[in-house]
Amino acid sequence: MKLTIYTADTCGQESNVYYPNRLDVTNEATFKDAVSFDHVAARYQNNYRSNVNFIESDHISMDCDNEKSDDPKAWILPEDILSLFDGVSLAIATSRNHMKEKGMRSARPRFHVYFPIPETRDSEGYAQLKEELADLFSFFDAGALGSARFMYGNPDTEVIWRERDQLITDFIRDDFAKWDEAQSEIPEGSRNKTLSHYAGRIIIRLGATEEAHEMFLKKADLCNPPLPDHELQTIWQRVRCASERKYRHRKAISLRKNTARTSHLCRPIFRTSVRLRS
Repeated sequence: MKLTIYTADTCGQESNVYYPNRLDVTNEATFKDAVSFDHVAARYQNNYRSNVNFIESDHISMDCDNEKSDDPKAWILPEDILSLFDGVSLAIATSRNHMKEKGMRSARPRFHVYFPIPETRDSEGYAQLKEELADLFSFFDAGALGSARFMYGNPDTEVIWRERDQLITDFIRDDFAKWDEAQSEIPEGSRNKTLSHYAGRIIIRLGATEEAHEMFLKKADLCNPPLPDHELQTIWQRVRCASERKYRHRKAISLRKNTARTSHLCRPIFRTSVRLRS
């Protein structure tokens, strides 16, 4: 298992967008070194983090802050991640606010999960993969997706490094296939809900393409009794438009954040006294 992580020379600086240090992470020790600094999961043009500068990545990083519930029984632990994704290669690092009070929130488990994936140069597909994973597992922070996210470093992090035979992309594909095959018939009373859910997942996987639409119509053939064509068209258009609005909204937020962070910078400023090199 290998993760190519790019680090900053700083820790805890949200305004920084410069990540010049490549580290080829292959074990627990190098992983801990990398995540001790602010870091990103992708290579960007001129090492300048932004969606449009995305070049390539070989892993995704997901954030789990347990912000959706104040009930400790509902919190997800690193051990839960290991169990849920049994057989999947992954790494876990506790975040800087792990088991600390954060704003009005009590101390709770907060950590990042790193999944190796086949190397990709598709920025939009990369973001869609993260979105699909967050859609499947709602404990992942849906506000920490996109292809230009960074993770705060934590010099005191506790890490887990686990190599297995399966990648998260295989896990998602197999999960989707099992769910898809389990739908032998869609009875009256659940047709709209089931087809809306299916349309959302297939659009995340394939985009609003003709292939995705054909798969949606094939799934609709399982409805008993059948839904009228105009209802199928309404479901598809509603989900497609909602997906597009969500994507544009996230891109706009990311662009505004990047602009706010960099508007005061004339050029990248970084210290040269500390570097991580592979």
